[in-house]
Amino acid sequence: MKIGLFFGSFNPIHKGHIGIASYFLKETDLAEIWFVISPQNPLKNEKELLDVEKRLELVHAAIGDIESIKCSEIELAMPVPSFTIDTLNKLKQDFPKNDFVILMGTDNMEKFNLWKNYEAILEHYKIYVYPRTGCNADQFREHPSVTLIDSQLLEVSATMLRDQMREGKFDKWLPSAVAQIIKEKGYYKEERER
Repeated sequence: MKIGLFFGSFNPIHKGHIGIASYFLKETDLAEIWFVISPQNPLKNEKELLDVEKRLELVHAAIGDIESIKCSEIELAMPVPSFTIDTLNKLKQDFPKNDFVILMGTDNMEKFNLWKNYEAILEHYKIYVYPRTGCNADQFREHPSVTLIDSQLLEVSATMLRDQMREGKFDKWLPSAVAQIIKEKGYYKEERER
C-alpha cells in the first residue's frame, strides 16, 4: 500500500491539515495518509508546544471516522527530538510491505537541507510538496524524488490559530470537535502548556 506520511507537531491540527490530506488522497496515488505526531520537532521552538497527549487527542478528534486518514503515534516511543530519517527507518522495519511517501509544504522544503540525513531521505523516499504562501522549493524542485503538487495554497498556520485562541477567538479553521475540546479543557490559554 502507498501511504503518505504527514509529519508535524499539529499544534493544533486544523482544517488546512485535513484539507491537504484529503486533496492528496483524491489527486495522487496514495491509498492512506498517516498523520505522524512529532513530540518535538528539532527545528522548532518547544516553548508553545502543547503536551503531546493533548495534541494526539485533538488529532483523533479531527480525523473522526475518516477511514483513509490515520494517526501514527510511532514517534512517541522514539528518542526526543524525533528525526524523520529515524522514523522512516522504523516504519519501514514495522511495515515492510508499505511504500511510504513524505508530504510537506514548501516552507519545510526550503529548510530540508537542515534535516538529519536529508540526502538519504531523497535517495530512498518520494516527497510530495504542497504550496505555502511566500515559500518555494526551488533548491529541490528538479530533484527526481520531489513532486510539486498543485494543490490549493494553505493560508492558515497553527501559530496564527494559537495567537487567536489566547485572545479567546476560535477560527473557522478549527474542526468543530477540536474547537470544542480546546474550549472545554482550556488548551492554549497560556503561552506554554505542559
